[in-house]
Amino acid sequence: MLAICGQVPTEEIGTSFFQEVDNDALFSDVAVFTATVTSANQMPQLLEAAVAHQGVAVLNLPGDISGLKLPHGTRTPRFAPPPLPSSPAADSLDGAAAALRDAEKVTLLVGRGAREAREEVLALAEKLAAPTVLTLKAKEGLEHENPYEVGQSGLIGNPAAVGAMDECDVLFMIGTDFPYREWYPEGKKVIQLDTRTQHIGRRTPVDIALVGGAREGLRALLPMLEPASGREHLEKAQSKYAEWMDDQRKLADPSFDESLLGKVRSLGDNPEEKVRPEAVALALDEVCPTNTIFTSDTGMSTVWLSRLLPMRGERRLIGSYNPGLDGERHADGARRAGARSSSPRRRTVR
Repeated sequence: MLAICGQVPTEEIGTSFFQEVDNDALFSDVAVFTATVTSANQMPQLLEAAVAHQGVAVLNLPGDISGLKLPHGTRTPRFAPPPLPSSPAADSLDGAAAALRDAEKVTLLVGRGAREAREEVLALAEKLAAPTVLTLKAKEGLEHENPYEVGQSGLIGNPAAVGAMDECDVLFMIGTDFPYREWYPEGKKVIQLDTRTQHIGRRTPVDIALVGGAREGLRALLPMLEPASGREHLEKAQSKYAEWMDDQRKLADPSFDESLLGKVRSLGDNPEEKVRPEAVALALDEVCPTNTIFTSDTGMSTVWLSRLLPMRGERRLIGSYNPGLDGERHADGARRAGARSSSPRRRTVR
């Protein structure tokens, strides 16, 4: 994404002029590149630099600069193609294959970086009989028609996903930088596949690093693996997830609050007898077509979307799920502390 933002005239920058904002500082925390154009001669170089960063980039144009004409003969911008994902090193693949072959219980933690490797992720889950925990940003493209998927972990997660991670021998992270360290299990062998070396091991210690594209890495790895000898780990997670989802859907039934359990629960979470958010999420799923684009604010609205609004077909999910949820964690930490047990490494999710 390239955002082109207005700015006060250059002669007024730094004078606290009307509507002046330091855009470079404002966007520095959410953009991979930001710059203020102060001369027409800086084009097209700044435009090429912004695009080359392959992320959210911001060019700020002061009012007087935006009205200038480019010098005669200014060349057309030239944009280099993005680097192609590569396969991880052979010795790393050998180590990962050996660890996966020796493991009795494997759980996949799959993120947005694997969305282009849907077929490979499903093939891996099938071969290893591995329950698949998805990050919120992986819902789009990896949730629908995925029998191995057991929802999310973290504050928006569920007991099946937490159990699948806690009970595995090997945790295989694919294309994810899931940030919440306290939700990673301890004492597991961890494999991480990511295109960015700086992401390897920064959330939890990693035993085997696979640096490369998700699709390329899994395509190279799959022929090196043998089918799992048992499916108990997967089936346990699937059963637990199905039971939990059934309980979640019951909350959407208008008659739930009239039952004995509903009346008791309502004293704590719905004393004013408002429409339950679970009902809203399920209603949206029923009426929205499969090409709907969904977005959400941060906080509890994202919880109901993540749990009960499946990204079927061509549905899209767009939101501020990096700065927004990270801040939500700190803001709600004390309020949500009661949802976890006293041990910092054991978590419970309602």
